Amino acid sequence: MSVELPEPLPRNHYIRLALILVGAIALRFWHLGSKSLWLDEVIGALFTLGRGLDAVPLSTIFPLTELANIFAYQPGQSCAQITQAVATESVHPPLFFCLQYHWLWLWLPLLSTGITESGTHILASPHWIWALRSLPAFLGVLCVACTYILTRLIVSPSTGLMAAALMAVSPFAVYLSQEARHYTLPMFWTLLALIGLVLIQRRILGDRPLPWLLLLGWSLINSLGLYTHYFFLLDFTAQGMALGG
Repeated sequence: MSVELPEPLPRNHYIRLALILVGAIALRFWHLGSKSLWLDEVIGALFTLGRGLDAVPLSTIFPLTELANIFAYQPGQSCAQITQAVATESVHPPLFFCLQYHWLWLWLPLLSTGITESGTHILASPHWIWALRSLPAFLGVLCVACTYILTRLIVSPSTGLMAAALMAVSPFAVYLSQEARHYTLPMFWTLLALIGLVLIQRRILGDRPLPWLLLLGWSLINSLGLYTHYFFLLDFTAQGMALGG
């Protein structure tokens, strides 16, 4: 099986791409933890920590210091426990919350200000808010890179740079990247799936065999998308129509 190598591009092209990615990082991580969490982010944080809405006492006056215990990090939570909390009190699939829980674990040495008698870690504020939002922000940067790859495959390298630049400065894309919500993850899966779709279509149109790794990767990405957002079914349906058309 012959391997197609992309045409070499001038060094200046990759310098521009690097500058676009640096700009995307700056826009998404700038003052990331300066804003307070809003309601949906609070609910998402509870699910990420393996708790339900009943963890927040209602119709009760409690000191603000109690919030540190409500949003404490409990090591050893399994994805099954997080899935249970999400399944009973949310309309979203659990994958993002499981990923975010383990993402917070990576930051735990920097976030933990103490361990309670029950073994939970009290998280430093507002640094834990930054850490909570940093996963969507990181995924938002990956979306910029994937936009470049996808557009380069479909049109040209120069158009890929233009598309990546537009994604990097898109107010809506930046807004979603700075929220502790799951929306940049399905965006990431969608772009990866479309990259796989383009590669598959090129193989089919060129009457060339399909590598099983390509098919497996494309199927896995779409499966992960369905475990992230139920509306990803629309993406998968559209891809199927494109392949069958």
